[in-house]
Amino acid sequence: MKLSPEIDLGRSLRQVFGNKADFTAQIEQDCARQSETTSAILRRFIGVKDCERRELVILADEVGLGKTYVALVVAISILDAIRRGETPEGFPSNKPVVLVLTPTNDALFNKWMREAEAFKTDCARNDGGLEWLQIRCPINNSSKSGNVINFSEQIRDATRSQPMLLVAKQGAFGAALHDRDLWRRRGLAALFGHLRTPTETRRYWCRKGRVFDTFGIPDLKELLDLRSSGHLWDDSNSPDLQRAFSRALQVYPELADRAARALSGTDEGILSGVLDDLSRYALVANWTPF
Repeated sequence: MKLSPEIDLGRSLRQVFGNKADFTAQIEQDCARQSETTSAILRRFIGVKDCERRELVILADEVGLGKTYVALVVAISILDAIRRGETPEGFPSNKPVVLVLTPTNDALFNKWMREAEAFKTDCARNDGGLEWLQIRCPINNSSKSGNVINFSEQIRDATRSQPMLLVAKQGAFGAALHDRDLWRRRGLAALFGHLRTPTETRRYWCRKGRVFDTFGIPDLKELLDLRSSGHLWDDSNSPDLQRAFSRALQVYPELADRAARALSGTDEGILSGVLDDLSRYALVANWTPF
């Protein structure tokens, strides 16, 4: 894999220094250094030989030498290769997203958002050449961390023709889910169906109020009769969640085993933890193609 042909690193440098002859050599030198660094990182991520590949690459240099732009070139080159169908066989491409994680500091998060938007304009080889790239954050036009639900909503919009650079704060992965009752009800319905839980066991847990923020479950009838539980998944933002919950239980058998043990016991805290973990697994796991 190589640097995207849509990117011209020298263009942004020429905008900074102008086309003066005094800076021509400096621009060429900086552009060559950044391009060589980008190529080296891409080889380590997606090398032809197993011995060339690395799962982790650290980019370190002095302040002001273009580390942010090099990282963006790497990310966008990978996304462009997916868009062009030039990635190695077996490379994931169903929902092409590169995630940029920043510290929880607003200033650093906002800096990455500004830099990404500026790169899209200033480093395109031709005007509008990078318009295919989506630049998103978990909550549109907001520096709030959001959570995995917001992540899933954004990722759903990524396509092969319009891949995505998603910038988020590290705190998003630890943020609480909104409307926890709803997610636990969905999780409970998924567990009952997957484990074929007997009616009496379902009835016992549906009446255990401490599993939920409010006492009891308004969807008691639907959870006892799983054939009528469809409306639990009627969510305009996540119509494929039911498949995601089922897939999470299939892909992570240890989670299904924990759930089976929790349902056979009487500890509300244990089951609550399983239900919350199931929601997180379902929201961040690889969804089936659609």
